[in-house]
Amino acid sequence: MPGVNVLQTSHFRESKAVGGPVDQPAFLNGACLLETDLPPQDLLDALQAVENTLERQRDIRWGPRTIDLDLLLYDTLELDDESLTVPHPRMSTRRFVLEPCVEIAPDFLHPCTGYSLRELLDNISLTRHRIAVCGIPGCGAAQVASTLADATLSHATHGCTTLAHILMQSQQATRQQAFLAAASVWQELLASGEREESTTHVADFWIGTLAAVAARHSTDIEHSLALDVQSRAALFEPPHVLIMLHVSPDALRERIRFCQGPLAAASDIFKDLEACLSGSSSPAGNDHATGNHDEAWCDHLLSLQTDIERMLSSQRTLPPPLTIPKAVVHIDADDLGEAADEALAAVEAMA
Repeated sequence: MPGVNVLQTSHFRESKAVGGPVDQPAFLNGACLLETDLPPQDLLDALQAVENTLERQRDIRWGPRTIDLDLLLYDTLELDDESLTVPHPRMSTRRFVLEPCVEIAPDFLHPCTGYSLRELLDNISLTRHRIAVCGIPGCGAAQVASTLADATLSHATHGCTTLAHILMQSQQATRQQAFLAAASVWQELLASGEREESTTHVADFWIGTLAAVAARHSTDIEHSLALDVQSRAALFEPPHVLIMLHVSPDALRERIRFCQGPLAAASDIFKDLEACLSGSSSPAGNDHATGNHDEAWCDHLLSLQTDIERMLSSQRTLPPPLTIPKAVVHIDADDLGEAADEALAAVEAMA
C-alpha cells in the first residue's frame, strides 16, 4: 500500500482461540515490521481497509474472522483515544502476539514499560506467575481477582480494602501509621500467597497504588512519609502481570449510589468503596472537596485513578521509582462480567 514498506514478516503460528465462542477453530498469527510515513490513524484506516476488502465480520467478539490486523506498536508512541490505543493494551500477555514479534524484532521496546519484546515473552514463559488486579476503591478488583483465581485454579489473596482505610485518614500522624501498616499487611499477604502450592497467585492489590496515594500527600511536611513508602515499595517483587481496572465517572457514581442504598448491606461487592464512604465527611487531603460528600469522593477517586495510570506510562512523574511490571493489561471495568472475561482471556493467552 502507498506509504508503507514491509521490512520483515514472521512465520505463521497456529494457536488455540482465546475467548469467544467455544469450539471455534484455531487461529493463524504472524507479525510484520513496517516502515511508514503514514500517521498512526491513517495507518489504522489502511489496515481496516484491507480487513473490509477481505470481508471481515465483527458480529461476535473474539469470534472467527477472515483476518484481523492490529497496530501493536508505533515506534515509541503512546496514544489512547476512542479509535486507537498504542501500544496495544493486551499484547504484553499474548503469546500468539509476542512470539512472532520476537522472531522479527526481539529488541523493540515497549514504550510504557521500557522492556523489550523478548523480555515480555520471557516474562510470560515462567512456570509460576504472580498476578495483581488493581485500581481505585469501587473498581471491582476483589471480584475480578476472585473470578480469575477460581477459573484458573489459582490462590487468591484479598487486601484491597486496606487502601480505603488510608484514604479515610485526615490527620498526618494517623495517615502515616496507616501507610506503614498497609505496607506490612500487604507484604505478609503476598508472602503467604507465595507459600501456596498453586502455580499462580492472584492478589487484588498492587504496591504501586499505595505509592500513588503517598505521592498525593508528598508535601514538605510529609516528605518523610513518601520516602518511607518508597523504601517499603522497593521490598516488593513486582507481579509478572498487572491488570489495571478503569472505571468511568458514571459507573463510579452508580456504584457510590449502590453503596449508600439498602442492598449494600446484603452484598459483599464494592466493600472497599463502601468503607471510604462510611468514613470522614470528605476525602483525606482533598482541600477542594465539594459540599456533596459522595461527589467529593467520586472526584477524589477518579483523580487517584489518573495518578495510577500515570505511574504505568513512560511519562510517569510520581515517586517512588517503582519497578513497573513487565506485563500491564488495562481493562474497562464498567461491566464487571466483561472485565472478568477480559482478565481471564489475558491470562489464558500466556499459555
